[in-house]
Amino acid sequence: MSFPPGEKFDYSNAGYILLGAIIEKVSGLTYYQYMRERVFEPAGMKDSDFYALDTDPPNLAEGFVDGPNGSRLNNIFDLGVIGSPAGGAYATGEDMARFHGALVQHELVSAQSLAKLWTGVMPRGAAMYGYGAQIEHYNGTRLVWHGGGWKGITNHFEMYPELGYTVVILSNFDDDPRAIASKLREWLTQGTQPR
Repeated sequence: MSFPPGEKFDYSNAGYILLGAIIEKVSGLTYYQYMRERVFEPAGMKDSDFYALDTDPPNLAEGFVDGPNGSRLNNIFDLGVIGSPAGGAYATGEDMARFHGALVQHELVSAQSLAKLWTGVMPRGAAMYGYGAQIEHYNGTRLVWHGGGWKGITNHFEMYPELGYTVVILSNFDDDPRAIASKLREWLTQGTQPR
């Protein structure tokens, strides 16, 4: 370990791999079965899954990495055979909005568990990191978010629990979507009262 648990924050993909192994051990399902049966299906996320590289799901966007002289190259050679608990799931914007809805309607976790998930545990810059999400306030409005990416893909997902908004930005190239998310934060929180 780099430091005793709870002493510092350091984002770790390996931590999510370990979490996936714990889910498999406790549930008796593979991680992929668990996600399908306990998250995607109950949330109504009909276009989300961990697709193996040799499958051909309909309407799947391809990712593109920045290449020489402003070109873009397909990211197919940078992808794993299938995603993992650390990332690599495929989803649509609509499905991510359904995920947010399922969370706040307590279809995936109880109200008590959701409150714990969305409570900051460890400072990370101006935000707090909770259990798998950043929690911060902008114009007095609480935001719960996470973002990420890989070669040729980027994403940003923000939930505004008190306002009921969901922001999903999915990109199939290397640009960071946080500038778009920041502008949307300004628009969505105009005129909100500090909490």
